Amino acid sequence: MLAFRLRQCSLIRFAFIAVVVAIMECRGERFDSALSMDCRKGWAGTWTFSPARFMFTGNLTVTQTECSVSVYWWEHVTDWHCRGQWLTGWIEIQRNFKASGQEIIPSPSQPADCSGGEGWRPSKMVLSPDGKQANCSSEVWSKEPPAPPEPPLPSCLPLGECAIAFYEGFGPPCCNGSVLQQDYSSKCQHSLGKYGYPEAGLSCQKKACLAMGADCVDDLEDCCPGLSCQDMGISGCMCA
Repeated sequence: MLAFRLRQCSLIRFAFIAVVVAIMECRGERFDSALSMDCRKGWAGTWTFSPARFMFTGNLTVTQTECSVSVYWWEHVTDWHCRGQWLTGWIEIQRNFKASGQEIIPSPSQPADCSGGEGWRPSKMVLSPDGKQANCSSEVWSKEPPAPPEPPLPSCLPLGECAIAFYEGFGPPCCNGSVLQQDYSSKCQHSLGKYGYPEAGLSCQKKACLAMGADCVDDLEDCCPGLSCQDMGISGCMCA
């Protein structure tokens, strides 16, 4: 009988704890939900910004999930290291913000892979009551009509065509076993390329090529596009 009562008390105790935990979790969910609602929901869309800066294409794409806001833009970089490649061209950048009330504030941790060289985005933006502008001390964002659908891309890039440095990686892949290499010519640096996106300064080549400054005395024809093997005198032959 004593063992039965002890077992019964133990079950009651565990049931009581389970009820308390459930109540606390429910309260926590309501509290978190209240927090997530304490922000404006009008950030998503396409924005332009002023003053203009030559190293940016001029548009911002903003997405919003509850109070989490992500901003995407294209930045021009020079001799920049990105995902194992050196490039001079355009790369897509992402920065994350936390929305609170009328404001968005940069999140403490940011994506580090292939980040831009300018270290640029405001420390805080404040949305206007009508949702058509956002302001800070250094720039103004203006809401634009919805952007058209993104241009379609081929499944792979033919030899010599220019790659795109999307935030999630370079693309499309090169066709038929060709390899992505730095292109020092100006043909792959357009802010609006063949497929409707900024170009990364990289192109698909038959094989790995010799970069700027590489010794080419035994590989006269193997310098990367835009370079040639030149006699540098006492320094020997180098791609330049």
